[in-house]
Amino acid sequence: MITFSTATDRLALAVAVFSAGVLGFEAFGPAHLDAPGVRTALETAIGLCALVGVSLLALVLHHRRRLSDLLLLIALATLALADLSFVGLPVFRGANVVVEGSVAQSIWAVAVSTALAAAALAPSATLVARRRRLLPVIAGAVALVALIAVVAGRHWAPDTLPEANLGNVGDPLLITAQLLSSGVLIVAGTMFAAQAGSRDRDAGLLAGAAFLLAAARLECVAMPTVSAHWVTPGVGMRFAAYGLLLVVAFRREEKSRQEERWAAVTTERQRIARDLHDGIAQDLAVIAVHGPQFASQLGADHPVVIAAQRALATSRGAMVDLSASTAPNTGAALRQVADELEGRFSVRVNVTVKPEGGPAGGGDLDPAEREEVVRITREAIANAIRHGAARRIDVELDYGGPELLRVCDDGCGIDASPARSGSGFGLPTMRARAEAIGGRLVTRRRVDGGTEIMVRVL
Repeated sequence: MITFSTATDRLALAVAVFSAGVLGFEAFGPAHLDAPGVRTALETAIGLCALVGVSLLALVLHHRRRLSDLLLLIALATLALADLSFVGLPVFRGANVVVEGSVAQSIWAVAVSTALAAAALAPSATLVARRRRLLPVIAGAVALVALIAVVAGRHWAPDTLPEANLGNVGDPLLITAQLLSSGVLIVAGTMFAAQAGSRDRDAGLLAGAAFLLAAARLECVAMPTVSAHWVTPGVGMRFAAYGLLLVVAFRREEKSRQEERWAAVTTERQRIARDLHDGIAQDLAVIAVHGPQFASQLGADHPVVIAAQRALATSRGAMVDLSASTAPNTGAALRQVADELEGRFSVRVNVTVKPEGGPAGGGDLDPAEREEVVRITREAIANAIRHGAARRIDVELDYGGPELLRVCDDGCGIDASPARSGSGFGLPTMRARAEAIGGRLVTRRRVDGGTEIMVRVL
């Protein structure tokens, strides 16, 4: 079941409704504006959007090497080359007529829709070839396809199109191919819209682009040949689709740069964790071994004994937090923190991940989001033990629901604990961390006792 809850979901739905409305209006007669200058400007803008978008996605693919990025790059590059060959070149060269229902155009339309549908189906975590081999392959493939597109464009889009060159337009097989490509685009848009509820911020935009392209393709079925001077609703929908794809390219490029920065941070954290383990943690471990002797001589409440115990626990916790950033996923990072706190406080901490195995497509939280979730979880568990006297804590990470994180305990409850004052429970810190990832912290006392802390994604 598809639910439209986020802003991008609603955008995809609005685009689908708008496109359907435009097509319904055109059923009564083709709408157009005879403005050669505007048409040329729109085609130029579409070409620039395509060029920038393909360049950004190529950089993203070079850095992240994910299959979904590769397929989206192929889809955008194929779409751009098809539009340049069969629409852009005739307009720029001053042709009288633009053919949008020819054999070659139909083949390209099927290829574009198939590539976009494959991008919607591709797992986001799947990697492709090595970086050093990737860019030459991409550059060679794009150059070859561009050459084919230009040759095809010169053949199918001469300066003037006599009736002899339009003989295949309107053929039932070609109409079937156009309808097939539109159907595949609608399916792709529906799949992207379904993914928008699983913390994929780009899925709604991709859904909107797919719906717009499907509507533009359906207009080609109704008007396989149009004047090169006309500005039709289909041209506007193509322009809007390229705009949405360009926004997706910018956002993915920004995300890839953030991931590179976090990779550098993670490397530094690993170094610090190793230094702690080989240095101060070893010295503190020696002190801990002699702790019983110190306690018998100085007393268990002696400040030196207490300070040594706290210093050892703090260093171990710091090493776990540092190494959690290198865990395979957020669920594994939470389990590392849970294991460390279980051993320190002799309590039971259960970690559950929904859906089992992680989110659909193999994606995960961003590194910054993971760190905030791990810190919130540690704070919630530690304070449930210290202030709520909890003996069992349940941690639930839900990738698909509105409540990303839930921490429940069997302690005395938030109202009866020092947390009520807001000073001993770390609520302000956890609330700030939740807001940093676009969420909201919710705390409440459970009916059967204990405290429940949730991070709801807005």
